[in-house]
Amino acid sequence: YSDINIYSKFLNLLVLLGRNCTKLDHSYDLSSSKNKEMAEKIQYACNYISEHCTEDLNLETVAEIVGFSKFHFARQFKLFTNNSFYKYLTQRRIFMAERLLVESDYSVTDIALQCGFSNISTFIRMFKITNECTPTEFKNKYIVVRFYNYIRSALAVLLLDKSCVT
Repeated sequence: YSDINIYSKFLNLLVLLGRNCTKLDHSYDLSSSKNKEMAEKIQYACNYISEHCTEDLNLETVAEIVGFSKFHFARQFKLFTNNSFYKYLTQRRIFMAERLLVESDYSVTDIALQCGFSNISTFIRMFKITNECTPTEFKNKYIVVRFYNYIRSALAVLLLDKSCVT
């Protein structure tokens, strides 16, 4: 990677963070015990989704876990997270897939299935929307980075060994 490419990726990261870290609706008063309880339930749902995103989750199941109708849960979830339930679930699955693509030698198909996608074409399409590249392109970019870091570490060890000899 060139410095410009890294800087560009860093700016893209900041833009994504800015889009996803919007503040709660100011009309939602969290000092109210009812609203505080609602926030806790939505937080519980988010934690549950993150921990179980590889499973066959759906809106109805998670709504039932927190004790809401699916319609009420969908509205409250969107209000608190600024994302729909399915968009949030997909983001969690893509995040997990990114990690596996970088850290493992599993195939793209295996990673898609491990991350809860039942259809490889859906996985590739959603991954491409999120990352502007296919999972294979993403993996190949990081293989180069991992190889570069490995070579750099090996050279550092060699230089340290050489300096200890003299």
